Amino acid sequence: MIKIYNSKTQAIMEMEMEEYLKGVVAFEMPALFELGALKAQAVVSRSYALRRLKKGSTEDHPDAPLCTDSKHCQGWYSNQELRDKWGTDFDKYMARISEAVNATKAQIVYYKDKVIDAVFHSTCGGRTETAENVWGNEIAYLKSVECDYCKESPHYRSTQEVSTKDLRERLGLTELNLFDIDRNENQRAEKVSAEGKTYSGTEFRSKVGLKSTWFTPVIDKVVFQMKGFGHGVGMCQWGADGQAKEGKGYQAIVEYYYTDATVKEALAEDNKLMYGAQPSLITVLNARHGIFDEADDGKLRSRVVVDLSGPVEGFSANTLSDPDRLYVDIPKTKLGAINTDIKVDDGLVKTIRLGQFDETTVRVVLDLVKPAPYSVFTLGEDNSVNPPKPNRLVIDVVRDAAPTAAPTSAPTVAPKLLTGRHIVVDPGHGGYDSGAVGNGLREKNLTLDIAKKLQQLLVGAGAKVTMTRTTDTFVSLTERTRIANATNAEIFVSVHINSATSSSANGLETFHYPGSTNGKRLATAIQSELVEALGWRDRGVKTAYFYVLRYTDMIAALAENGFIVNPAEAKALSQSETRAKMARAIFEGIVAYFR
Repeated sequence: MIKIYNSKTQAIMEMEMEEYLKGVVAFEMPALFELGALKAQAVVSRSYALRRLKKGSTEDHPDAPLCTDSKHCQGWYSNQELRDKWGTDFDKYMARISEAVNATKAQIVYYKDKVIDAVFHSTCGGRTETAENVWGNEIAYLKSVECDYCKESPHYRSTQEVSTKDLRERLGLTELNLFDIDRNENQRAEKVSAEGKTYSGTEFRSKVGLKSTWFTPVIDKVVFQMKGFGHGVGMCQWGADGQAKEGKGYQAIVEYYYTDATVKEALAEDNKLMYGAQPSLITVLNARHGIFDEADDGKLRSRVVVDLSGPVEGFSANTLSDPDRLYVDIPKTKLGAINTDIKVDDGLVKTIRLGQFDETTVRVVLDLVKPAPYSVFTLGEDNSVNPPKPNRLVIDVVRDAAPTAAPTSAPTVAPKLLTGRHIVVDPGHGGYDSGAVGNGLREKNLTLDIAKKLQQLLVGAGAKVTMTRTTDTFVSLTERTRIANATNAEIFVSVHINSATSSSANGLETFHYPGSTNGKRLATAIQSELVEALGWRDRGVKTAYFYVLRYTDMIAALAENGFIVNPAEAKALSQSETRAKMARAIFEGIVAYFR
């Protein structure tokens, strides 16, 4: 528990660090910013708070090291204030904030193993500022960096008019004629002289009440033309959102703005300061599902992999009936902030459920269609691959045979071609991230249906398939690439539906990463089959720096299957038959790639 002085009620509050941070992130950053930006803010705000905790109480609040005044520490909203602010959107927005905070728990920004002064601001206007130019002291990690990511901010360029009378009063002048501005290397005002008086840029900004020190006065109207909002030092919040929109992960975002600093788990003493003495438990980081064929008996297996923060000391497994289920108890573990109810429906495993069985045991339950042989084993971490594979507990449940051929089953020539191939299928979006929306449809639902149909085709053709999601759940871009890279798969195919501002936009297009020859070959094969199967406009094969194309280790392609905003294409997309055609076309493209 940490102590916080509530500047509004003038009372001391005690709460867990993560609960405090939810109120801070909600205050400091719009809840609709990209999740990557919210995570970056959570890490930065946690680091800022930890540095304050280490310093202890101040004269402004002697009974607590932190306060809720944004002018002194960080701003903070209570849940009631957020309910008043967000209204009926409270649950949706708080879920986003909570995910950002919980997913980054105990992560701190360090510079040479010392917690940084993680200052931040709204909008830099194109380049952040150095600490030396604002506060007079040089700080190694608070350097100026270019930032072209905040152009969507309403504060990127702005004007502010101040009356001549108010300006004279604020500056203590009797006359007001011309300003003489000395600018630093970042084009911000370093010194401002007027009528024989000289002010630092920061002092002038404060006295006049300007958003930024990056301004140009238009004297005849006393209008200031400005770029940015805030002191400009450290993380640019709108820039963080811009980078997240481009697919950059929160760690990369944070480390971009704090030169040579590193995001990592809190050091032992810092962890104790934030969270107190805690039992040493291994964290369950994630649970995922796939269908594999790795045994000599030729039988398929429904595989559940549980990622762990460290090695576990054994486990116990057992089966129960009425209804049929298999459970595994993992001792000395705790649940991380993960999805605990995963719908699978692969013909054998119906759902995967995880729960904190007691204070030191996590129970994993597989709800089964019928009893089946199973095996459970553990795997150690593997640092020879990038990204490294964590410690894992693996549950294999033996299936009778490959899934029965359905209407979308593979042609008879395909099994020999795809046997032994390992493919990752990535249904775009999910959970609260609906993706594109239009004509009564949501992209997340369409992509999941197409991807499941594609999975069935591939498995029926002898391939091993890993799905990045099998249910309507949110999976971050970082997690999607981590899942893919942990499989050693040969190709990665991401399924999406396109969108545009105009409802006349139409057609099909498939992307690959720039410079990837095999990626282009895969994208071309898929695009060709989609156009032939659907007869829609061929928008071509294109390159893009999409996160899932850039950070997957295998050959990758991303298919945009029509426009959800186009009434005719949306009507077709709403039909299962069309989605089955798309799945088969992508399948045929994969077959053509391996042929």
